[in-house]
Amino acid sequence: MNALFLFLLLLSTPPCVLSAVQLVESGPGVVKPAETLTLTCTVTGSSITTRDYYWSWIQQSPGKPLQWMGYINYDGRTSYNPSLRSRLIISKDTSKTQFSLWLGSLTAADTAKYYCARGNSGTVTQSRAATVQKGEPVLSNAAELQLRQGSFHLETPHTWGESQTGSALAT
Repeated sequence: MNALFLFLLLLSTPPCVLSAVQLVESGPGVVKPAETLTLTCTVTGSSITTRDYYWSWIQQSPGKPLQWMGYINYDGRTSYNPSLRSRLIISKDTSKTQFSLWLGSLTAADTAKYYCARGNSGTVTQSRAATVQKGEPVLSNAAELQLRQGSFHLETPHTWGESQTGSALAT
C-alpha cells in the first residue's frame, strides 16, 4: 500500500518540483587568439530571476585551481574578477533562461576549462584566492579550451562537482 501511495503522490507532483537544476553550455568550435570567446549557459529547472541566485562563470587553467571570473545576479547586477574586468562581460537573457560570457582579446593564458554555475548568498563568490568555496554550487559541463596550432579549440566537456570540503573533484 505504501508503494502505491508513493507512486500516486509522484504522479500528482508538478514536473517542476521533480526536476533538478541543469546548466548546459554552448559555444563556438574554434576561437583564435586575439578574438573573443562567447559561451552561453542555458538553465533548466530554475528561473534566472529567482531572488538570491548568482549565475557565475568559473575558469580552470591547466594545473591551477578553479578561479571565479564573475557573476550576474537575479536582478542583473554584475561583479567581475579584477584581473579580467577590462575584457569580460557577463549578460543574461531571461526570456531564454540563459546567461552568457564574453571574453575578449584571447591569449594562450586563457587556455582553460570554463564552467557556468549557480550559487546563492556566498556559495560561489570571489574569495581571497578567487576559487569556488563552501556550499554546493550547481556546475555545468565544462568547455575545455586548448591551444592547438595557433587556435583555441573546444574539446569534449567534462563534468565537475564540489566535495563537501570545498575541493573541486572530477566526477
